[in-house]
Amino acid sequence: MFIPSPTPEPTEGLPSSPPLTPIKFTPKSSAVASEAGSDTQSIRSSRSVTSLASSPVRHPELMETGLSASLIESVSMSFEAGTPTKTLITGEIAVAYNPTEPVSSDQPLPTELVRMDNFSVLEKVAPNPAFISSVPDHAGEYTMSLTNIHKTSVAFKYQVHIDEVNVAIFAPIIATPVWRLEPHQSSVIIHWKPNPSFRRLNGATGPFTMKNVIFTTGIEGAPATTCQSKPVGAFSRERGRLAWKLGDVLIDPAAGDEGARKLVARFLTEGQARATPVDMRWEISGEDANTAGSGLTLSFFEKPEKSEAAAAAVEAEEADPFADEGGEAKSVAGPEEEGIWRAVNTARKVMGGKYVAV
Repeated sequence: MFIPSPTPEPTEGLPSSPPLTPIKFTPKSSAVASEAGSDTQSIRSSRSVTSLASSPVRHPELMETGLSASLIESVSMSFEAGTPTKTLITGEIAVAYNPTEPVSSDQPLPTELVRMDNFSVLEKVAPNPAFISSVPDHAGEYTMSLTNIHKTSVAFKYQVHIDEVNVAIFAPIIATPVWRLEPHQSSVIIHWKPNPSFRRLNGATGPFTMKNVIFTTGIEGAPATTCQSKPVGAFSRERGRLAWKLGDVLIDPAAGDEGARKLVARFLTEGQARATPVDMRWEISGEDANTAGSGLTLSFFEKPEKSEAAAAAVEAEEADPFADEGGEAKSVAGPEEEGIWRAVNTARKVMGGKYVAV
């Protein structure tokens, strides 16, 4: 038996949400999972998100001993004139359990009691029924069967609640493309800058690093013969697409307009072309990921270890539960079990899903 800690208050700065609605969980046999099975219906803000499909999520193989986790959140947004118009934040938590000591095949592993902290930030959640079951009357708490975790496996899929007032807080950068379309050429200037409204968690301030930053845009409706760009990008003539691979970029939300940058391109075309949206890919990982995203975390309930003396006393009581005849009876039931919630060692990442600007 356990004594669960009371449901924690949401982390400062995190919004609360109404009760969750379920989403369908489609378990994968591989550690690589996608959002294809997630429910991406309209969220409570009434913003349509059905056109925002998240990128495939790849979790690392978790090799540490004990229970460990990988949490990846995907931020999908559509911008018009620098303003978010559609927003969808989804996430996955994968877990692995590597015993500290060899376990024989006839010795089943125990179950683990886990809790999704800051549970109120979620709109929808789906635990993997293959090895997770909900704890009745304890929202956000689950029983995890460690025996059924054979490798890094997706444990939860979820969707973050979005309020009208907090749509922009999940966007680390904002881009605004300006196109000039002519019969013989198409030109674009992409203005992009740090988002001053981007929310940092755990009291974090100052710059952070966005990794693997890629901007992609192009034209359609007419073939492009050549392309000039600044800085120089990778141009695909067959697809009419241009990609700027910027690598790791230091972002300072406090810089505001002073941190603005631009990308310039000109496509020479054989006729009148149409512009395609600007697609942005990026990742926030490592220590910086602890200060980004929804603030959802995973913890497990740790039971105190009994000392050898206490264990011997319990065995003696079980062997002789009664004192001498006529003496006082002793209870075989020990005191109500106590314990503490500890954070599961978690690798975190926040990444751009379908993050586009028109």
